[in-house]
Amino acid sequence: MVDWIVVGVTVVVWVAFAIRLWALLHHPTHGTPAMRALATSLGALGMAFLVVIPEVEQAVDAATTANVGRVCAHSLVLVSGAGMQTMLLHWTYPPEQATPRARWRQIAVVCVIALMWSLLLLTPARVADLDWTANQARHLPVAVYWVLWPSYVGLVFADMLVLTWRYARMVDRRDLKLGLRLVSAGAVFGELYAVMRVGYAAAMWFGLIGHGLPVPVAEKVPGVTSEISSVLGILGLTIPVCTSTSLRVWRAGWRLRSRRLLRPLWQDVTEAMPSVLLPQVDRAATEQDSWRLYRMVIEIRDGYLSLRPYLDPTVTEAALAEGRRHGLTGRRLSAAAEAATIAAALSAYREGHPVAEPGTVAPGGAELSDEVAWLTRVASAYSHSPVVRAALTATGRPLPARQRTTTVGDRAARLLTEVLAPAVVVAALLVAVGVHAIDPDWAGALWGLGGAVFASFIPFGVIASGARAGRWTTHHVRHRVHRLIPLAVTVASVALGVVGLLAAHAPVQLVAMVIGMFVALVVATLLTRWWKVSIHAMVVAGAALTIGAIHGVAGLATGVLAVLLVSWSRVRLGDHTPAQVAVGALLGALVTSLFVPLIV
Repeated sequence: MVDWIVVGVTVVVWVAFAIRLWALLHHPTHGTPAMRALATSLGALGMAFLVVIPEVEQAVDAATTANVGRVCAHSLVLVSGAGMQTMLLHWTYPPEQATPRARWRQIAVVCVIALMWSLLLLTPARVADLDWTANQARHLPVAVYWVLWPSYVGLVFADMLVLTWRYARMVDRRDLKLGLRLVSAGAVFGELYAVMRVGYAAAMWFGLIGHGLPVPVAEKVPGVTSEISSVLGILGLTIPVCTSTSLRVWRAGWRLRSRRLLRPLWQDVTEAMPSVLLPQVDRAATEQDSWRLYRMVIEIRDGYLSLRPYLDPTVTEAALAEGRRHGLTGRRLSAAAEAATIAAALSAYREGHPVAEPGTVAPGGAELSDEVAWLTRVASAYSHSPVVRAALTATGRPLPARQRTTTVGDRAARLLTEVLAPAVVVAALLVAVGVHAIDPDWAGALWGLGGAVFASFIPFGVIASGARAGRWTTHHVRHRVHRLIPLAVTVASVALGVVGLLAAHAPVQLVAMVIGMFVALVVATLLTRWWKVSIHAMVVAGAALTIGAIHGVAGLATGVLAVLLVSWSRVRLGDHTPAQVAVGALLGALVTSLFVPLIV
């Protein structure tokens, strides 16, 4: 019958080992000596508990044609104890003292394990064939074994008790101190186990079991104490890890939420003043998530400095009056007033109209967490507060883009921008050209998807990953200065796609379509150095001309309508001017017209 207590303890040990192994593998230098020793200790302890499960122990004994399962488990326990000693020594002593102390303990455990196996291998067959438990301690080799092994285990637990108690007095972290105290308590129960095992073996040798000492007590109590010792030790080692992991998860969530709240304000500030954008930092040089948030705060504050001549105190007073009318007080009122002031200042900055007597904004917090808390409050009001909307309307100032997107028109514009995005249109267009070029339809669709991998999927993946990494604002890359890298990557990917399609003997129509895209992208990349031409309009216009050539007037009319809709959406959202979408559409149509005869 399965011993579910042993199975449960085994699972707990392996989970703890997995946590430590994950931390070890993700450490830049594969961990410190203490971390490696802890992983070794947990792994050996997990194997020991796995071996002592009756079914596993029987399988090991059957496979080796000898009763070695119990000795294997005991040897693994000693290896685990040596790992714990090594870890605690490196925690407690400086390296020049910890290393030789740990080495002597490792030599000792190797010698003890060698003696244990010698006792098993050198005994007569009639003794070696026993199950090698303390119940056979009437035989001299077994009795010596059951005095040697628990005695050394007792020394290990005594050493652990001293080291953990000493280290617990040196640390300030409460979770680590609690974990060390639990390990100390586990060492006490382990000491009791060792003493009872030695006493049990001695009682068996002198024939006291069944007379002066009840058999159930003598057999069961040591096993219970060993399980309690293991559970306390595992809990003590796991609590600090779980606490630190939970704290890291909470901090990551806080950073993610803060960046999400700051993004609308940050986007508007950096779009109006690209000069405040900081250079990229090597991913390995710092914690990327922390740097993204820190950078957003710095860039917003740098933008505030550039906006100082445009801070209109009349807007601030109007926002304060509106906020009091809405029942706002304290920092909520101040945040709404600052959000309205910044929104009006951004509008004045774009128009080049500084105020005669500029106002000021709140200084924020002394620490990063306080600064983030204040700016997220301001950014939330900037995006959603009716106080900001009412104050700007009362003073005749335009609303921020995020405030404007509450209308049906703006929501429709955002939807059109996503549905008619270049990656979507290019993928659909290549599939359509492939279907037109070759029969059966499914074969043409596969050729089109093959071209879309290089012309759509790979570029979009690069752009989306760059947006997540904070290299540009969104996957639409709103800032002109950020567009050179995504466009250059797209050009390279499309060029690779052209080579691949030619090498695979793809349909001529599909190759011509991809080459046309390559030429249009090269021209757009060159123009982007000086002017922000609309890629949306360029791609949709090229697609409209192609679909018109394939499907006639109905296809052309649908394409023209799509060009008008996407151009309207880009202008409505403030991402482009009418001239930028007009030039983009003209460029897409002109370049595509050169390749239409090959496509049709």
